[in-house]
Parts: sequence; structure tokens; C-alpha cells
Amino acid sequence: MIKRYIRLFQSITPSALWFATYLAFVLFIPILFLTVVIQWNIIDATYNLSPDLPKLKAFAETYTKYELQIMGFASIGFLGFVSSIEPIIGLDRSQTFPLSAIKKYFLKNFARGVLITLAIASAFWVAGHYRFYGFFVASESFSVVIVKFLIRGISVLAIVYSEEFLLRVCIFENLFKNIKLPAALILTSLAHVLIKQIQFDPSLAELITIFFMSLALTLYYHQKRSFIPGMAFASAILFTFHLILSLPIHGHDTGEFKLVFLRYLPNSTYSVFVESLSGGPGGPLGSLTLQILFGLMASMALLQVLNSDKKRIG
Repeated sequence: MIKRYIRLFQSITPSALWFATYLAFVLFIPILFLTVVIQWNIIDATYNLSPDLPKLKAFAETYTKYELQIMGFASIGFLGFVSSIEPIIGLDRSQTFPLSAIKKYFLKNFARGVLITLAIASAFWVAGHYRFYGFFVASESFSVVIVKFLIRGISVLAIVYSEEFLLRVCIFENLFKNIKLPAALILTSLAHVLIKQIQFDPSLAELITIFFMSLALTLYYHQKRSFIPGMAFASAILFTFHLILSLPIHGHDTGEFKLVFLRYLPNSTYSVFVESLSGGPGGPLGSLTLQILFGLMASMALLQVLNSDKKRIG
């Protein structure tokens, strides 16, 4: 019994340290942002147009508008920090930035994620859940919106990349050394859910999707021994839904530029179940469809792992 607790402590401690390090960046960068905003009185046009709006609320609205980009900057800072201390913590550059795995897995898994996302969105549109409003809808100059589009896209990729590296390489690997696979899978997925809860303001449905997605991606990592396939697939889903199709994620809209302008179409005849299929106005990340997709992916991957273990034992 004592040995079991010692093993549990040995596996959780390094995972908890990695988790805390990432959260330090997630919490510090927003504080830095608010410090700069307050110090130089940089407030979004919302406050300038509404001078009666309380200043603290104006700060909050400005932060919320750029929250996704701020989290992207925090993720880049985390990756830079890890790269700078690789020799100290015993990591190799091929673990943090595995170029061979990126060349081998990224494009095909990213393309697979894009195709699946477009198929799901097309099904929602045909079923009448979404309405199409047009292409290239912008309220600012083309050069400005392109820069904002690229920054938002880089932020999404940076967040997914850093979190896949953190969760699969740093947290799951340390957990799986000393505890069984099911427990390691659940703890890793709960860590993913907690990170999203701290970063943004996701709905319960989005958190359920993230949990199942994390289960599936951890199992893929366990099979491939690389976090790149899962990173490419997850980033493709977020990139396509949010950047290409202009649908909200974690309560964030795409702002002034819509590449393909889709929106959820409310219908009073929809039951709660029918609305949950597409995620409703909160966005597709909270949809029952994605939860089923990731649940099936996790189940199939788990069966493959169990079969491979049986063959190895046999």
C-alpha cells in the first residue's frame, strides 16, 4: 500500500509541476496585459465611444476582446521558456519541436481534420442549423483584417501546440510511468478541462467535448509516440470552425473579418436535443456531434491499444 502511494506521488509531482508552470504563463501574461493597458491608458474604442462606461468594465471588455490572442502569446512564452531550459530538465529539442514528426504527420492529419470539420458544418447547414451570409465580410480595410486574421490563426495554433506538448509529453508520460493507463488518461483529460476553465469561460458542453477530445488525443499519442498527429487534427478543427467558417469558440467571435460567414440559425421548433447537435449559438465546440465523434475516436483508439497489448503478451 505504501509503495503504491509512493508511485502515485512520483508520477503526480512532475506532472503537477509542469501543469503549474503552464498556468503561471496563462495567469501572468493577462496580468502583464492589464498592467500595460492601465499604465498607458490603452483602452479599446468601446470606452472611447461610451465615456459613461465604468473604466474597470472597459478594461474587462478590452481584455475579453483580445483574450484568445493573449492566451496565444502565453503559449508561445511557455514554449520559449521550455526551449531555454531543455538541458536542465533533460528534454531534447526533438521532443519539444520534433521536425521529423511534423513532416511525417502534420499535413495529412491537419487535412483530415479540415475535411471532417467541413463535412460536419455542411451537414448542419443542409439541416438548417446554420445560415450562410457570404464570403469575405469585413468592416475594416483588407490589410488590417488580414493581419488580425493571421494573429488569431497563429494564436490558435500556438495554444493547441503548447497544450498538446504539455498534456501528452509532460503530464501523461509522467503519470503513465507509475499508474495504470485508465487513471493516466482520466487525470490528463481533467487537466485539459481545468486549463480551459482557467483560460476562458467555456460552457459545460464545451468542457465535455474537451474531455473526450483529450481522451482520444492522449490515446493517439500513446499509439504513435508523438503528439503531432493529435495536435494537427485538433488545430485543424478549431482553425476551420473559427477562422474559416467564422463560428465562435469559447465565447469568442472572429471580430471584423469573416472568411466564410456562417451563423447558427435559431428556430423555436428545435428541441433541446436537436439544438445540442450543433452546439446552438454557443458554437460547434459544445455540440453533441463533436462529443460523439471524439467519444468514438477514443473508443476505437482504446480498442487498438488493448489489442496491441494482447498481441504483445501473447
